Amino acid sequence: MWRWLPLSARLLSPFFLLVHLLLALLAWSTEVRAESAFLRQGREQEVLALFAPYVLGGPVSGGFTLWDVSIEPTRILVTLKGPAGRSERLALVHPADESAPADAPRTANFRVILPEALDSEGRAAAEALLMAVMHNDHQALWDAPAPAFSPGKRHLTRLSARVVNRWQRIDGIALLLVLWLLAGLLAGRALARQPRWMLPTLVLIVLGGAWVRWFLAPASFLGAWPWSRLWPNISQVADGPLMAWITGRFGSVYLTDVIVYTNFTYAVLMPLVMFSHGSFLARDARVGLLAAFFVACLPQHIRFSRAEDTFVPSLVLTSLAFASLHAWLRDPSQPVRLLSFLSLPPLLFLSFTLRPLNILFLVVYLVALVTLYPEVAPRHRRRLAALAIVVAGLLALPGYLASNEQAIRSILSDLSWLWLVPKVLLHPSFFVLSDPRVTPPLLFLLAIMGVRILWSSEDRRTVLFLLGWILLFVVGHSTVVQESMQPRYMMHLVVPFLLLASLAGVRWFEGAGPGRWWLAAVGLLVLSLSPWMYRSFLQDLSFTEMQEHAFVLRVREQIPEGCAVIEYAGEDPWAADLRFQRAGERVGPRRSHRFLSVPVFASGVIPLVPTMPTLERIQKSPPACLYVYQGLSCWLSERPDPCRNLLQSLSFQEIARQELPMKLYDRANIHPSRRDEPSVTLILGRVINLP
Repeated sequence: MWRWLPLSARLLSPFFLLVHLLLALLAWSTEVRAESAFLRQGREQEVLALFAPYVLGGPVSGGFTLWDVSIEPTRILVTLKGPAGRSERLALVHPADESAPADAPRTANFRVILPEALDSEGRAAAEALLMAVMHNDHQALWDAPAPAFSPGKRHLTRLSARVVNRWQRIDGIALLLVLWLLAGLLAGRALARQPRWMLPTLVLIVLGGAWVRWFLAPASFLGAWPWSRLWPNISQVADGPLMAWITGRFGSVYLTDVIVYTNFTYAVLMPLVMFSHGSFLARDARVGLLAAFFVACLPQHIRFSRAEDTFVPSLVLTSLAFASLHAWLRDPSQPVRLLSFLSLPPLLFLSFTLRPLNILFLVVYLVALVTLYPEVAPRHRRRLAALAIVVAGLLALPGYLASNEQAIRSILSDLSWLWLVPKVLLHPSFFVLSDPRVTPPLLFLLAIMGVRILWSSEDRRTVLFLLGWILLFVVGHSTVVQESMQPRYMMHLVVPFLLLASLAGVRWFEGAGPGRWWLAAVGLLVLSLSPWMYRSFLQDLSFTEMQEHAFVLRVREQIPEGCAVIEYAGEDPWAADLRFQRAGERVGPRRSHRFLSVPVFASGVIPLVPTMPTLERIQKSPPACLYVYQGLSCWLSERPDPCRNLLQSLSFQEIARQELPMKLYDRANIHPSRRDEPSVTLILGRVINLP
C-alpha cells in the first residue's frame, strides 16, 4: 500500500509521524509530572525563609553572595556568586527524587545537591547555606508527595540537569570564537576546488552584512519581557570568566550593551553560516554564496541584529548544526567529518535549549537524515547522526517540559488554535515572507520559483523537506498570532525560505538566455539596496515599549551613581520588570547596579522581594538622592490609581518627560480589563522632600 501513495505524501509523512510522536511524548511526560510532588505557587516567602539569616543579594561567606533563588515545581535552584564572577549552584529537591546522589545531605523536606567540585571558599559558602536550611526547615512545603517517575525517566532527568548545569557554565565569548572558527572551517571546505573569486566575494558579503547591521539595525528591545528575561547566550557572556577579565582591566559595562553586542556578533556570523549550510545542502557553493548574500540583505534579519531577542543566535546555531550534519555525512575528509560529528551534539543541545520552540528541530533534523540524499551517505554515519540527534533531544526535553508545562497543557487540551494556521499562511500581515512591507518581493518570487523548478527537475525531496520545515514552524507559532510580533515569530522560516530562493536563483541562471547577466545584475543591485529601501521597517521604533526603552536609556546617565529610583510594579509580586533595575545593571568582575530600585505595588499584592527596600522604609530614612519614575507599567496594570497616587504623594522636580502614543508591540503585556488610552506619559523626577 505504501508504494501506491503519491511521492509528496511519502516524503512528507516522516514530518507528521515524528510530530505525532513528539506530541505524544509531551502529553505523556506532562501527565506523569502532574502526579509528582511539587512546590505550588504562593510559597515564595516560606522558601526564602529557609535561608535566613542570609537574604538575596546579601553576603554569605568567603566573598560569596546569595545571588538568586529560583523556585521550580520540582526543585529550588540556588545561585551563589563569588569573586571574579564565579558562580556556584545548589539544588534542593524532594527526598524521593533520584536525581540527588546517594550521599546528598538531607533536611526535613529536601535533599541538597551540592556542586561536584568546590574550593575551600565555595564549600564554606555552600555549607553555610546548608546549615541555614537544616536549621529553618520545619514545615512541609511539598504538595502531593507521590513521585510517579519511572526509574528510566529519573535517570534521564538527573542526567539532563547535570548537562544543563555544565553547559550553562560555558564562557559565552569563547563559545562565539569557537562558532566563528567552525563556521570558517566548514566554509573553507565548501570553497575547496571552487573558483578563486568566491572567497573574496564571501568576505565582502560578510563585511557588508556587518556594516549594514551596524548602521541600520536599531539597538532596542524587540522581544517579550525585555526588562527581566535574560537568554542563556547572553548570560554565558555576561557571567563568563573572559568578560570578568576584560571588565577587570577596562571597567564594567552595562548589561544592555552586552546584550546588544553579543547578538550583533551572532548576526554578523549568520551569512558565513548560511553559506556553509546552503553549499552542503545543495552540494553547490553558488547556492551557498547566494544564500549568504540574501541573508546579509534581508530586512527581517537586519532588524533584529542588535535586539535582545534570541532568534538571531538561534538561526546561527541551528544552521551551523545542519552544516555540521551535512559535512559529517558527505565530506570526503576524515578529519573534517570527525570534527563535524564531535561538534554536532553540543550544537544540537545548545539550539534545543536556547528557545522553547526549537524543540521542533528534533523533527527537522531527523527528517533531513531520512529524506536528503540518503543514498550518498553511508548507513553507519546516518545511524550515528540519528543517535546524536536523539540523545541531544532527550537531554533537552526534561528542561523544556519543566519550563513550559503550562503552555504544553494548554496547547494539547484545546486545539482550536489550529484554525489560525490557514489564516497565518494566507494573510500577508501574518505570513510576513509574502508581505512586501517586510520582505523584498523578489525573494518571495524566487522562493516560489524554487518550488516550481525543483519539483520540475524531480528534486522533490529537497523542496518537500523545505516546505515541511516552513509548515511545521508556522503551525508551531500559530498558538500566538500578533501582527506586530509576526516578523519576529517568522524568523524561524528565514533559512528554508532563503534556501528555496537561492536554489531557484542558481537553477534559473543556468537555464536562462543571453540576457541573464543583465537580469541577474539588476536583481542583485535591487537586493543590495533593499536595506535602505526598507529603512522605515528596519528602524520602526514607534511602539510604546521601544519608545520607553529609548527614554530610560537616555535618562539613566542623568541620575547620579547610587541613587534610589521608585517605580510602580503593579501586580507583579516579584517586581521583575523594573526598568531602571535592568537599565542600571552592570557587568564586571561582579554584577553591580548603578541604581537602587524601590518597587511600589498595587494594593493587595504581597511583595516577594524582601531584599529590596520598600517605600515605607525609604520614607522613614530618606536617602540623599531619590528619584521617582512613572512608566508604562502604570498603564498596563489592572489598577493604575496607586501609581497616580504615588506621584501625587511625592514632591519632586521633573527631570524628563515624554508623551507617547499608546501603540503596544506585545498586547499580551496589558491586563485584559484595561482599555487602550490615547497616550502614555513617561515622567522621571527627583524627589525634593518626603512627607
